[in-house]
Amino acid sequence: MRRSTRNISLKELMSSRQKGMKVQTRSAMASEFGSRRRRGVKQDEPHQGLIPALPDELARLCLARVPRAQHALLSAVCRSWRLLLQSRVLYDIRQELSLAEEWLFLWTQDMSRANVWHGYDPQSNRWFALPAIPNEQRTAGNSASAVVDGKLFVVGGQLDNGNACSRVSYFDMQLYSWKSAAPLIIPRAKCMAGVINNQLYVVGGFTERDQDAGPTAEVYNPAKNEWRRISSMKISMELYDSAVLDNKFYVVNSSSENLVGLVYDPKQDEWVYMAHGLNTGWQSKTAAMNGKLYAVGDSHSLEGKNEISVYNGKKDSWETIKGVLEDSAPVLAWGPELASLGGKLCIVGTGLQPRIGANRAAVAFVEVSNSKTEPAKLSASLKFYEDISGKIQFADPLPRGACQVLAL
Repeated sequence: MRRSTRNISLKELMSSRQKGMKVQTRSAMASEFGSRRRRGVKQDEPHQGLIPALPDELARLCLARVPRAQHALLSAVCRSWRLLLQSRVLYDIRQELSLAEEWLFLWTQDMSRANVWHGYDPQSNRWFALPAIPNEQRTAGNSASAVVDGKLFVVGGQLDNGNACSRVSYFDMQLYSWKSAAPLIIPRAKCMAGVINNQLYVVGGFTERDQDAGPTAEVYNPAKNEWRRISSMKISMELYDSAVLDNKFYVVNSSSENLVGLVYDPKQDEWVYMAHGLNTGWQSKTAAMNGKLYAVGDSHSLEGKNEISVYNGKKDSWETIKGVLEDSAPVLAWGPELASLGGKLCIVGTGLQPRIGANRAAVAFVEVSNSKTEPAKLSASLKFYEDISGKIQFADPLPRGACQVLAL
């Protein structure tokens, strides 16, 4: 096959090739690699093109279809594949063709209270521990975390002397390593983070043991690797939870006596008070999915049962989603963290199971859909539940903002 001498668009390539073309499997790759070794060809020896006899444009489309869990194997085949995996080209193609896979990243503490980050691939149901953050001096539970620019960011934190730090680190899955980013303008611990239009917003927290960071807020631009101040919040807040919905940043405080919720609009660089019903009903951890805000826990139930709720903006109220969850998913009673993963609500929690007298950890996936009996209302059904106590290192409870989702 002759290499094309002109630029070929994705649509042209897709339409000009048979849809049934398959990427080499793991065994085929291993066989080819062994064959190359028997022929005395070095693994890193350069060759003509990514895949012999194919234009590189088409080869990239083929390689983009290999599941994310197999990318480590791909990088071992040859130097050109490894370089491709370390660039953004392959991941941009995966995004364009809707091939990106969402993985969960879970932040826990081990029994010595040290930070441990875990990755989870839902397709293979595989958990793995990330490398430790280099030179980390923070106490687990007092940093903020978010995913921005395709990377997992860990922001600020508390030093051994009780003061906050300005350190910012991020995990690059393509290179499978931690890197440092520009430090915060103001050192912060127990702050909140949110991402809007690939910009990382960080607000609140404290700078010293007995001194909060005031109403200050700042935003990080990954393209420039720099922070800048934005409009301050209306009041200082000890933050409990946050969410991004409709390109706005929602934050609520943790005081049960003085409930305060604020909303930041980056277009106006302005903070406004949250709607009353949204604010007063925001009593547990939340996640945004498909343009709606969901909460998990037992705070909204009149009968004290564990449940999932959704915010109704038109009525300015939280509504319980029907579904038998409390008996089959005890994780809901463990002050869980919530995230949107693969179009489902992912619930992760740690807690004490009285019958066995031990701390346990579990993950659940819940699908939310329109009720068959009442189409105007939503119903929830449990799609997956697993005890992961033996798969992760953890101490009870999970830090705030412990669940993050990264699509690659």
